[in-house]
Amino acid sequence: IIGGMIAHNLVIFFYEVSRKRRKEKNAIRMPRFTRNEVVQHILLAASFIILAITGFALKYPNSFWAEGLLTMGMTETVRQWVHRASAILMIVLSVYHVLYLLFTARGRDVLKELLPTLKDITDIRDNLMYYLRLSKNHPQFNQYDYAEKAEYWALIWGTFVMAATGFILWFPTMVGDW
Repeated sequence: IIGGMIAHNLVIFFYEVSRKRRKEKNAIRMPRFTRNEVVQHILLAASFIILAITGFALKYPNSFWAEGLLTMGMTETVRQWVHRASAILMIVLSVYHVLYLLFTARGRDVLKELLPTLKDITDIRDNLMYYLRLSKNHPQFNQYDYAEKAEYWALIWGTFVMAATGFILWFPTMVGDW
């Protein structure tokens, strides 16, 4: 899956670089997210990045970059607490996001648009054909294309797995007793 996404994104990346060189500026840009959604994205990205940095530093404390964190005053104890605080932020944000999706009109619209459809399968083919210049017609997407939907649902699954495994590591005795 990761290899497929890399290949897919490279095809689109090279097309976009080529398009920028041709200076196509006729595209109309419209704001896509509300301020609330932008804040959710920023907090999610920040908490994930902090979790990744502190988590790997805790798992591999002798690595050169973990030692770099140590020189900045981030001892193992500090990294543990920063990691846990970021985990709590991510979990609280996830609960908020679910409530947002279920109990706001905008959230329900976003959720409806993010549900995969059979059209997404043909969109993959048509989109790659366009970016490989084998077709002149760019497929029309709704609010979110197939790649954005896949990334969203991968994020949901990944957050659930991170939270579950994090709780197991955070409370091993309680989990073992359970």
